[in-house]
Formats: sequence, C-alpha cells, structure tokens
Amino acid sequence: MKSARPPSKLLAAGAAVVLLGAAALDLLRRPGGPAQEAPPIEGAFTPGARFPWPRWPLPFDLVESAARAGLANVHQRVVPHPSLANLAPWIGALGAGVAVVDYDEDGWPDVYLTNSAVGSKNRLYRNGHDGTFTDVAERAGLANLNAEAGSLRPLFFDFDDDGHQDLLLTTHRCAKLLRNDGRGTFTDVTRRSGLEHCGIAMASNVFDYDGDGRLDVVIANYMKEGADIFDPKDYRIMFRGMSGAGNGGRAVVYHNDGGGRFSAVRGNLGIRDAVWTLAIGVYDLRGTGRPDLHFALDYNLGRLFMNDGGRYTDASAEIADTTGMSGMCSEFGDPFNTGRPELFVTYITSLPAEEKNALWRMLPNGHFSDAGERLGVSRCGWAWGAKFVDLDNDTLQDLVVVNGFVSGDPKKSYSDVLWRMGPAGPWMEDTRRWPPVGDATLAGYQHSCVFRNTGARFENVTARTGMKDDLLDGRGVAVIDVMNDGRLSLVVANQGQPVGFYRGEQRGRNHWIGFSLRGTRSNRDALGAEVKVRLREGTVLTRQLQPANGFMSQSDPRLHFGLGPRPEIERAWVRWPAGGVQELGSPALDRYHPVVEPAAEGRFGRITP
Repeated sequence: MKSARPPSKLLAAGAAVVLLGAAALDLLRRPGGPAQEAPPIEGAFTPGARFPWPRWPLPFDLVESAARAGLANVHQRVVPHPSLANLAPWIGALGAGVAVVDYDEDGWPDVYLTNSAVGSKNRLYRNGHDGTFTDVAERAGLANLNAEAGSLRPLFFDFDDDGHQDLLLTTHRCAKLLRNDGRGTFTDVTRRSGLEHCGIAMASNVFDYDGDGRLDVVIANYMKEGADIFDPKDYRIMFRGMSGAGNGGRAVVYHNDGGGRFSAVRGNLGIRDAVWTLAIGVYDLRGTGRPDLHFALDYNLGRLFMNDGGRYTDASAEIADTTGMSGMCSEFGDPFNTGRPELFVTYITSLPAEEKNALWRMLPNGHFSDAGERLGVSRCGWAWGAKFVDLDNDTLQDLVVVNGFVSGDPKKSYSDVLWRMGPAGPWMEDTRRWPPVGDATLAGYQHSCVFRNTGARFENVTARTGMKDDLLDGRGVAVIDVMNDGRLSLVVANQGQPVGFYRGEQRGRNHWIGFSLRGTRSNRDALGAEVKVRLREGTVLTRQLQPANGFMSQSDPRLHFGLGPRPEIERAWVRWPAGGVQELGSPALDRYHPVVEPAAEGRFGRITP
C-alpha cells in the first residue's frame, strides 16, 4: 500500500484544540509571530535521518501486505448535512473500525471492516487459509448496512448462546444487532432483541456483569442525546469547553435476559455522567471473576468503575490523573509479566506543551501509578488505537500505537485558524461559530509507533520496521494470527484511507502456545477468563481474554503466549469467571489448544500434551 505523502514539516503537531477525539494543547505559533516548526515528537523521524538507536536487525518485522493479502477496503468518511460543511472533515474524522472474528467457525480468523458514508458497503474478508482474504460481505448479509447512517464500531459476540458469533454494530444513528445463523449469513434482529440503542457511539463492549453466564452490553454515546449530523435541528452538538465538558453522551447498560432478549438496566449500574466517551475497556482487575470498567473520555478525566457484585462503584480516584483530558483508547495487559494488570490510555502528544500517553500500573494497594514516561511510551503524536502484542514471541508483550488526526493539504494548518478564534470556551458548542476546516491539515502525516519491550522498558523501533513509511490516519488496530502459526500480525483501520495490514515476521526460533476457550458455566465466549503459564525458570505469563479493548477494534479471540527459544512449561491453568481453576498440564508447544470449561467447579481437566 502506498503511504501518504509526508509534508516538509509536522504541521500542527501542537494543535490547540481537539474535537472528536482530542483535547486542548498549546499552539506552536504565537499570535503575530513567525511560524515555527514543531520539534519532533518521540517516535517521529525524517526518512534517512540518523536515529539514536542501533541499527542491528530486530527479531521481528511488520511487513505491509494489504494488497498481497487481498484486503482492499478504502474507508469512506461520513458526509454530514451541508449546514455542517464547515466542520465536515472534523465530524468525519472518526468511524474506521475493525474486528477480527471467525464468523464461519472454520478455525481461521476473518476480518470485518466498517465504512461510514451513507450508502457505502462494509467488508467481511474470509480467511483463505493461505495468507489471503476474499470479501464475502454481500453473501453474508453484512455489506449493505449503511443505507440510512454509516457504520462505526463493530463488535462480535455470541448473544444467544448458540455457538455462533453475532454482530453488534453502532452507527451515526442507531445500533444494529445481527444474528449469525450458523450458515454463513446474518439476520437483523435489532427490534425483537430489545437492544434498540440510538446515538453516535464509538464506544461499546460486552461483559457478564452479574455472573449469570450471559453477555451483557454497554454502549456509550459520544455526542449528546438527539445529536443528528444528517438533519440537524440543534447545532449545539460540540463540546462545551476543553475540560470538564458535561454535555456529551451517556452510557447505557443492557442486561442479557436470555432467549435473545435485552433490557436496559434500571439505574444503569450507577454509571450516570454525560461525557464524551471514546472507548470502554473491560478487565477483572482484582481476580474476583467480576469485570470492571474503564472509560476513556474526551474533555474529561477518565473513569474507573469497580464491580462490587453486580453494581459498580466509581473508583476513578484510584487513578491519580489530574491532567488527561483527551483519553482515546483503553487497553489492558501484563506486558512485563508482573502478574498485575496495566492500563494503557492514549492521549495527544505535542511539544512544548503536551498531554502524555499513560501506562497505569496497578499497585498491591489497588492504586494506579503512571509509568508511561519512565517506560518510554508517553509520546506518540495524536494517538488513537493501541494494542499489547508479543511480536517476537519472547514472552514480553510489545505495544503498537496508531495516530494522526486530519491529513489534508500539508501547506495549510487549521490550528492557525483556530488560534485567531481566541481561547477555548462555551462558544465551541455551537457548530455555526467554527471557521471552515476546508482542506487544511490538523496533526496529520504522523508516524505510528512500534514500541519493543526490552524487559526493562519500551523502546521506539518504528524506523526499523515496515511501519516506518505509514503516514496514514490510523484509528482502530487489531491483532490477528492469520496463518495460525503463532506469528501475530496487525490490521489497521485508517480514516478515509486504505486499510493497513502488517504481516508479522520473526527472525528467531522462539516458541509459542495459544488457547481457544469456551465457557459452559461462564459465558460461552469465555470473556474474562484468565490463563496463566508458568515456565520452569520461574516466569509466569498472564493473559485475560478481553479482545474488544482498545479503540474501535476487536482482536483475535484466542489467547497467545510467546515462550522464548527453549521453554519448558511447568504448569498452565485457567481461572474461569464462574469460579474454579482448570489445570492444563504441560501442553504441546507451537499450536492452539481448545479448552472447554468443566461443567462443575474444581481444579481438574487436563488437556492432552
């Protein structure tokens, strides 16, 4: 795939105002003063320049292979009503979503990509078992879903416990629920399911909050209730100020009642704020079997809610964040194998003033401490989606972040126009008061970040990978094992631009193991289940099944563990959400193992090595 043409300067890397996924940052041009070039952000570089890191080969590479693999989607942006034309590029700056799902249950992961223009078609790429994909969306009934409003966030899960992956799709108007009939086709069951949610929503996730074995749904609107970008009656639909903006959308929790029916939860589990939500992360932070929730918010500090037995308690104070007003991504993992979860939240980085990406490490006392700066992941431009992923199977999860807001004419900077509008304030709520964006650039043409985990910290190795030439506006990024061989690849949904597919290649001979889980007493998708692998030398690896975390993406639902060059597995086990631990013995390396939850609680159930 040909990358976008880089500008001579990183224009507007210090954008003053962020809309639809942003927050206030200081401008790099002073009023009345000469234009100043933005200092390079960490992770940005000029092709051919000298880099501060050695040039020896990495143990892995990411090779751009979209055309070769047959992934040909070019995301189509939403086009709002002509009366919103002044902000059309901004309003249309979100919508590119990606989901990895084995929709036909043949054991090979497929790819679903959304488009956001009215009348556009979504794409379902079936894995051909040879490293290539074929679009089967028309045949599956998942192509023509944008007749009235374009698609946003795709999310697959088994809502009716029949063993098939169904699709929950948010749009610029109302969500759709499509049932997988098990024959490769989908049927719209939105109305009869009771899950009739309306609103512009980029954020959704699924979780079994009450432990009844059925997956519930949470959807959070970005804009306020009633916001309509196709037939606006009210033009006060933007944020009211750059911090503490309380005029966004609301989250709604839908309980899975069984029998294919949902109902809105009375009291909404205590989640009430009208905020600008961009992502919802789910993770069992305390090992209770009950999923907790993190909300990444624009124009507000993020929120953390702990599950106290089916009702949620606001525990946001445990995250000592006082400055982050542009949270875009919520990604959990255990990258350093400490046994304690870490939360990565993307923000907007700009010099000399900046917000920084945060890597919140959970401490034994339940508090969180930000180690992003110390561990080398605090800067990556106007950042969006991010995923922890072991790219070289060395036992340590690396981190990939995609970025960029609006890449227009590199000679035109919209931040200069905003600077002349004066300070941020309530005026920003009214779309009619915004100057036209036109074809200007705002924090565009940015390099994504590939952070290699060294065991002590992360180092930015983007310039030594196939992602070094990618200057597209990335949104969702999903992890996929295309060939079922333990080499993990990335699918990147780029806004208004071609999809990116980065095939993972490894130069070493590290081993790996993977697990495909199915719940019986727990939810059938086994979301929230946690697998641990202890190596004979003492390292314990932990992975919790939460594939829908991040931003506008869903990753391969199988748990993958890199094991290093000469591993000996001493013990492997699963902790199921419904309770009980299942021993897995010492399973064979370099393959995926299917694991089914025992019908009764206990410590048993070895799989064959």
